[in-house]
Amino acid sequence: MHRVFIAINVNDRVREGVRRHVSELKGRQENTRVTWVKIPNLHLTLKFLGDTGQSELRAIEDAVSETARSFTQFQFAIAEPGVFPNKKRPSVLWVGVHDEDGHLNRLKTAIDQRLESLQIPREKRHFRPHLTIARLRQPANSQRLADAHLAASFEPVIVNANHVSIYESRLDNSGAVYVERLTAGFSD
Repeated sequence: MHRVFIAINVNDRVREGVRRHVSELKGRQENTRVTWVKIPNLHLTLKFLGDTGQSELRAIEDAVSETARSFTQFQFAIAEPGVFPNKKRPSVLWVGVHDEDGHLNRLKTAIDQRLESLQIPREKRHFRPHLTIARLRQPANSQRLADAHLAASFEPVIVNANHVSIYESRLDNSGAVYVERLTAGFSD
């Protein structure tokens, strides 16, 4: 079994902006247990598939490749800090996306439609494109950190999306390592 997800990778400017932001937040962590996402692991998840068998994975790769070919390159901006599920009890810190033209939602919908033909259901939650930067292990003690995150300004960074990827998440002694299994390019 392979633990996989479909995502769009982000560029080094995004990684550097998030690295600076996280560095500032770590100084305000205090008595809160936080799992910070490793900067090289930053990505924008389109669909989490979880444990997937090899034969099913091949069919998913074909479906994602075919879907990607039906899209052209597009841009979106990484811009605003946010939290899940809400400000009163934050458990995830994230940086959100400005995608005024709706490219990410259309891509997500197209991938979901293709995967439904493989008996892979859509998520019930509304799709909110974002980069997860931290998981708060004690939400009740995390309000000050979440407030600092939400109050921070995050200078928008443009991402040129020209492909979608399938990643496998593998665990080692240092945590999750994401291995790119497939890169499916958009048409020119």
